[in-house]
Amino acid sequence: MTDIARTALVAARALWALCFLAGGVCEAAEFTPLERGTALLREPEAYARLQGVEALEKSKDRRALDHLIRALSDPTWAVRLRAAEALGKVGDARAVEPLIRCVEEGNADMRKTALDALVKLGEPAVEPLVACLRDPDPMVRQRAAETLPKLSWGEADDVQRAAILLAKEDWRALDGLGVSAVEPLVGWLGSSNPMDRHRAAQRLGSLRDPRAVEPLIACLSGDDAGLRKLAAEALGKLGDARAVEPLIRCLRDRDQYVSRVAPAALGDLADARAVIPLIECLKSDDVYVRLAAAKALGKLGDARAMQPLSHCLRDDDESVRKAAATALDKLRKQPGKR
Repeated sequence: MTDIARTALVAARALWALCFLAGGVCEAAEFTPLERGTALLREPEAYARLQGVEALEKSKDRRALDHLIRALSDPTWAVRLRAAEALGKVGDARAVEPLIRCVEEGNADMRKTALDALVKLGEPAVEPLVACLRDPDPMVRQRAAETLPKLSWGEADDVQRAAILLAKEDWRALDGLGVSAVEPLVGWLGSSNPMDRHRAAQRLGSLRDPRAVEPLIACLSGDDAGLRKLAAEALGKLGDARAVEPLIRCLRDRDQYVSRVAPAALGDLADARAVIPLIECLKSDDVYVRLAAAKALGKLGDARAMQPLSHCLRDDDESVRKAAATALDKLRKQPGKR
């Protein structure tokens, strides 16, 4: 809890104590701690509701849980903070979900208080906190990554460590874990944050692990054009034949940047199925598509491309003409390709 929050709580408690000594809202002798706490939570004064939260915490009664959870929605932020703190001390696993919502939706003070409470709840809080490592909000991810090691999660194996480092965006340390980062990175492909999706696709291409092939192929049919482009590039680096047909379909992608990178990816895969589709790309109105297709055909080394590439020697664009000439030179140097 921050100093500001702590000061507010102390002031509120002092004010309540004065009122209580003067006659108060409820006399302790008349009510059980549970009854007193619930009665105080219905009072209009914030200091009374704050005292109600404290009474419920001290009651050690499981029936207090629902009242404390409702107090998380109190109009006064000091009461909300105190309720989150109390839920951690109650020790009931049913408090985990409401506290996770506080982590996801609250301000900085509430996030810290809720996370501290989750640590006190122990094992039941682990799985929801692991899910927070993929939250679209970097602050939520960071807080979860800092909290999980306190619950002995994140040290068992490299996959857990990779998930922690990814949430912290510690890219240098993450690179040191190599393919252990594949599983958490694949999870990031489904993030609602476009930047997270894009970073994941780029890194999966660099890791060159076959487990990433199918998730990246799935990205090629999504609505995020930037992700489709990066997934196509990554699949070219992975060199897996499963990507050939999906990348061929990308040659006709509605986004020009995707259709421009797909030929290069197919060239890297070096699969004969791509020859005819790439030859068709030589007729494209987009000079960058023609250029990429000419280069890819040079890599594929298939004699069927010689005549179409020869026509490209008269292309209006100099870079296409040069790429076609280079590709033809490669084809002629291969045995049986003359």
